[in-house]
Amino acid sequence: MDTQSTIDNIRVKTALLESLNWDEELMESLFEYLDASFVNLTPIDVIIENVSMYYTSQAAIFLESLFEDAAIKNAELNPGFL
Repeated sequence: MDTQSTIDNIRVKTALLESLNWDEELMESLFEYLDASFVNLTPIDVIIENVSMYYTSQAAIFLESLFEDAAIKNAELNPGFL
């Protein structure tokens, strides 16, 4: 992992932890939920809804922003994919 990726990773984890009111156990639980959701191909809108319901609305907003950024980046790298 290069330096910029490391910094970006720290920023994302810090922002996510902040959105969870600095609860590290809740963050680990969220990571487990996300892992299972990705394996099961859970639709993004369902993930966002569940995160808002079972974690925090701030975490849901943050993740929605991350997913949107990833979709935009993917579309830029793979024109015509969407």
